[in-house]
Amino acid sequence: MNDMDLSPVRSAARQLAGLLPGPETPGGEMWRFFHFQTVDYCALERTVRLACGQRKLQGQPLFVSAGEFGSWVSGGDGKKRKEEDYDFEGSQELCGVLREGHMIFVWQAFPRGEAGPSRDPKYSQLMLEFLRYCENRRAERLWAGEHGSAWEEREAASRRVIFVSYGPSCPLPELLRESLRVIAYPPLTAQDFSVLLQEYWHRNEECRQGRYGGRELAEVLLGPAGECPVFDSKTLEWYADNMAGISELNVRRLLGEMLSRGSADFSRTDEIEPVIVNYKNKVLQQHGRLEVLPSGSVAGRNIYGLDTVEKWLESHERIVREPGLAPTGILLVGIPGTGKSATAKLAAQVMHLPLVKLDISRILGGYVGDSEKGMRQMLEDLKFAAPCVLWIDEVEKAMSGANTRQGEGSGVMERLFGMLLTFMQENERIVFSVTTANDISQLPPEFFRNGRFDQAFCVMMPEYSGCCRIMQGKLTPYMRRLGWLGREETVAPGYAREVFNGCIGTKEHPRFLTGADIEAHVRELFSEYGDGRGGCPGAEELAERMRLVAGRMRAQASADSVASMRDIAFRYLDLIQRGFIMAGSSETPFVKENLNLDGVRYYRFREGDRGLPESCVRHPDPEKLHRELASEIPAEWYDARFFQCLVHEMDELVIYDRERTPEETRRSYYELMASFRER
Repeated sequence: MNDMDLSPVRSAARQLAGLLPGPETPGGEMWRFFHFQTVDYCALERTVRLACGQRKLQGQPLFVSAGEFGSWVSGGDGKKRKEEDYDFEGSQELCGVLREGHMIFVWQAFPRGEAGPSRDPKYSQLMLEFLRYCENRRAERLWAGEHGSAWEEREAASRRVIFVSYGPSCPLPELLRESLRVIAYPPLTAQDFSVLLQEYWHRNEECRQGRYGGRELAEVLLGPAGECPVFDSKTLEWYADNMAGISELNVRRLLGEMLSRGSADFSRTDEIEPVIVNYKNKVLQQHGRLEVLPSGSVAGRNIYGLDTVEKWLESHERIVREPGLAPTGILLVGIPGTGKSATAKLAAQVMHLPLVKLDISRILGGYVGDSEKGMRQMLEDLKFAAPCVLWIDEVEKAMSGANTRQGEGSGVMERLFGMLLTFMQENERIVFSVTTANDISQLPPEFFRNGRFDQAFCVMMPEYSGCCRIMQGKLTPYMRRLGWLGREETVAPGYAREVFNGCIGTKEHPRFLTGADIEAHVRELFSEYGDGRGGCPGAEELAERMRLVAGRMRAQASADSVASMRDIAFRYLDLIQRGFIMAGSSETPFVKENLNLDGVRYYRFREGDRGLPESCVRHPDPEKLHRELASEIPAEWYDARFFQCLVHEMDELVIYDRERTPEETRRSYYELMASFRER
């Protein structure tokens, strides 16, 4: 056994050795067709030679391409004549090789994982004819009995010719597939990377000293490990996790690429990660289904009002790479523009993992079965990209038909949705999912069952202090570009607060903004400043300009916008009733304890119904709310007024229980109303 053979080849060789023919194996019962799940022909050869050595087979293995072997048994012209069968006994080339005592391995490559049998019918026909030939030999042996050596020479081809193929999959007809054994290659282990990193450390040292050739190369490859610094187990496990799914050949190519760039420090995983991510990204770009971004390329922590989510991510970061303990993912649902997408980037940064964005539209096909095949390929790509953070943005749009039972298209989306949910729950690779949604009314109930997500967060409007911090973060880059701030300077908190006060309306007619609204207001504000000549205006002047801009800009919600307030109130109460926790720790204006949720279960099913009595929605301190509304300080009335508007709209809403039929809902609704009248 070669000392340089790593565990994938050794494991595959053990599988193959148990299936190769031996003295105790009757010729009619041996396996003749094998498929190796590798894209490396060298790995196939090493596996076969190692297995033959373990099996102690006589003769050296001889590798012959399927085209050359077909030429041998078809008369040498390379084409099989219709009036004749393949001749596996009369071929001079084949008989000559068999007399030399070789085991013949006829190989064929299948580089495309989705290739069909029609792509290479000659190889399938050759295997089919050989299978028939072996079955005829078996029948003759059974008819003649187990005695006599007259059959040995005629059976030489049936016992010593084996067909092997390699590639992502083996596209063969069903008859041949039943006679095929698949040889799997497990991923490289931490111990394998211990051997590899020591080897390439020696190569790195030789490169630095300028000695790299002939005998020196052999000394590098087989040099004593004691001269190499010992890599700690954490580093080796990092390599095993991040390079899982990459073949040994391509791992060696990547390590060699690092050497070609100069002296490589293989213990610096932060320097090695971009090389691995770049390689995976180039592979995935060829497929066109996923894109991988390194964790260092995502935006910094510039989200506000989601401190509960951030603390949750930080507390789970230490176990995200632990098999069996790693969290599966989180769900964030709320109104648009509140930082849900930015949270996916934050998760990649906190977890120190690459970020992968899923785009369902890239896998949809126009023919029957194309979409399901695209989803299977995408999930395989996702395993290849792991460990990573999977970002599924606005999942309700991607899976909008999964909760319906009408139409052909809805059935396809339902199947795709089921495949994705199964992967999220049963996947063994490190894939932490961050799923965002604006409206979950079209998602099926099974989406929210336990096990899909570790935690579900409700993301609503940022409170006043959070809005001021967002304004500060949005003003800073514009003012730096205009030369009003230095490269390292930021806008003062008081300056940002006064500008924000200019775009929230008045106490009587407030305008409630999301982070996206604030960004749009700032962009519109600075579109009027051109090259910034004249210097930085004062806070009052900029706030006055912001008031003019706000007059022609829309806001996410306002006291006068009944439709938007009702929509926000409905989403909020629906999420709280489902058990979501708030993404921010602020108690104002969104606090679960402000609601009596005992009877909140049903949605308004008939126009004109007022829904639940006022006792189902209450504020803990009406006097405090009144005092805050009487204040002239925006920091005191902004959140309170929003909460007042929200409560007013929730007083007219009832949540529909999707687990019940309309008849059950109507009956329970009237029972609920009767119970309140009795009180």
